[in-house]
Amino acid sequence: MSFPLATPLPSLDSKQGTQPTPAELYNFLRNLLSNIHPGGKPEQFLSYVTLLSSLTENFLARFPQPSLSRWAVHEDIIKLTACSLEVVEKIVERIHGALTAKEGVARALLLGLCHLSWSLDVWAMGHRDSADDFISPGVLRDRARVTAVMVMRTLGNTPKAVSHKGTLQDWRILQEVLEEYLEAAKEIVTSRSIAFPQKLVFFSKPRLQPLSTEDPFDDAPHNGQFIFKKNLHATKCVVALVHQVAHALRPATLSQSFMEIQLRNAIEFTSSCVEWLVRTPQTSGHQVR
Repeated sequence: MSFPLATPLPSLDSKQGTQPTPAELYNFLRNLLSNIHPGGKPEQFLSYVTLLSSLTENFLARFPQPSLSRWAVHEDIIKLTACSLEVVEKIVERIHGALTAKEGVARALLLGLCHLSWSLDVWAMGHRDSADDFISPGVLRDRARVTAVMVMRTLGNTPKAVSHKGTLQDWRILQEVLEEYLEAAKEIVTSRSIAFPQKLVFFSKPRLQPLSTEDPFDDAPHNGQFIFKKNLHATKCVVALVHQVAHALRPATLSQSFMEIQLRNAIEFTSSCVEWLVRTPQTSGHQVR
């Protein structure tokens, strides 16, 4: 059985006109982990940049939300996503400048990781760990959070990075994303009534939008859209966004002096957010983490 890729992965050998199998993809990513090294030819550097985009589009932003299917049914995408997180971390750690070599790569990566963390948090609400699990949704969620924080803090710790052909500097990308996270969370919290299902679309106005008949709903890839089927999903999203902002800003990074406004806004919003979480009725007895 083949695995349909949204965008091709660089250096992946597959027969022309065919899609790779999950096993081929997994072996490709595992082998890649031991071959990510700084230096090399310019085309090698660009392939790492392309790979970040491909992993975001194929796995991080397309993770299915819970429906009637069981967690174990998605074992292929679970394994590929877990391995993708390892590859992302290694590229960010070893290949300096990969996040900002092409406009939009870092922002898409952060949004994809945030979407993944939130989707897995929704999965974790009703999941009971099983011996059949390759990895539980809670453990994979925590891994995704760690990767997201690593990417954000890498951006925040390079304040003097040179922009590439007019693209934003590293810290400015982080600043832009953190502002958007806070604004999106505020929009959810201040919405007096939300008719579910709704979707959250970053960098659009309004960000909260009714779900159309063309939007994915169950196991279909969501392409980074946050689909809220009920109030608890929106609550989980607010928690995910606040978590990302808090861990991006503390402990302080080298670019902290550029982030004072975001830090002040985050502190003020967190206070009102706690009050909102306390008074907001949920449709599940599960605690918000």
